[in-house]
Amino acid sequence: MDTISINLIFRKNFERMEVIYEMEDYIKNIKSSNGYKYCDVLSNSRRDQILIKISYPRYFYGNNAYLIKTSEECLEVQEHFIERIKKCSLFNNLEGIELTRLDIPFTYIMDEDKRFSDYSNIFKVMGEVYFAKNPKGRPKAFIDLITEEKESLIFTDSKVQSGYNSRIIIYDQYLNLKNKLSEIEFKRAINDFKSLPDRMRIEVSKRIRRTPFSLKEFEEKDFFYYYKKEFKEYLIKNLFDFNEIRKLYYRRAQELGYFLKEDRKERNFSYESFLLINEKLIYDYDIVRQAVIRAIDNRKTQENAITVIRKILKEYEYRRDTIVLNTYEKLEEIMDNIF
Repeated sequence: MDTISINLIFRKNFERMEVIYEMEDYIKNIKSSNGYKYCDVLSNSRRDQILIKISYPRYFYGNNAYLIKTSEECLEVQEHFIERIKKCSLFNNLEGIELTRLDIPFTYIMDEDKRFSDYSNIFKVMGEVYFAKNPKGRPKAFIDLITEEKESLIFTDSKVQSGYNSRIIIYDQYLNLKNKLSEIEFKRAINDFKSLPDRMRIEVSKRIRRTPFSLKEFEEKDFFYYYKKEFKEYLIKNLFDFNEIRKLYYRRAQELGYFLKEDRKERNFSYESFLLINEKLIYDYDIVRQAVIRAIDNRKTQENAITVIRKILKEYEYRRDTIVLNTYEKLEEIMDNIF
């Protein structure tokens, strides 16, 4: 569990904006029992509601390095928030709480010798699957222009990112926190959470439409239990549909097989140059292997070509730090080990 966005809905409009500003200031300064602020006030254009984002990890640790793992932790945060709201007379006019968005992150611990960008081919396959499932959306990546390393990926079900109903963000949590936190706070997080440098974060966000809760209902509602299974199923359906992945491999192998058959007719043909030219189609060694079988009829020539190609791709994987020999298996591993 990461954050929820809620509306505080009041029985009547406030005549003076100063009252709303006072309430907003109170909310922003609510501190957990551990002494951390965990509420943010979002932009608001109405006089009868206040938009808030509550961070469960920040309640316990002050930043998102802390991993929420149980319903009990979430209920503690909600109980504390409602307790603080009830203590302040400014909120006597509060009628209900409306849940508007929920963010549930899943974590995969990367191999110790791998960095986030090493998974580029895995991300490309995920993007292809997502686009096949959500043709109105478009997966996007944020890349460091100097190093060309991917920092985060966003999958939304609409072309305009802000207009999404469902969204998946994948990012390097180590880099994300390094960019956000002060040097002292970041060092503390690294020291306290040894797995942080290896965390790949896969966060599912959904806009929620349901009737408002009373304060007591909100305090006792187990959102973690209620939504986690649904969000994980959405994640697997939209990124890890292996029927769709096999179709993708089949199409790419057909395309690559055609190019290979034509290119082998050229006098100066080499497998190394062929792989380099078609790099964008090669998500996985297995796609090239299937392409070879399609393009070359002679069994012995097939075997020789596959041996040469595997050797080249192994060297490529080593030099470029990019997974390419076992992309399919790595996708299965990620799906089985996200928590």
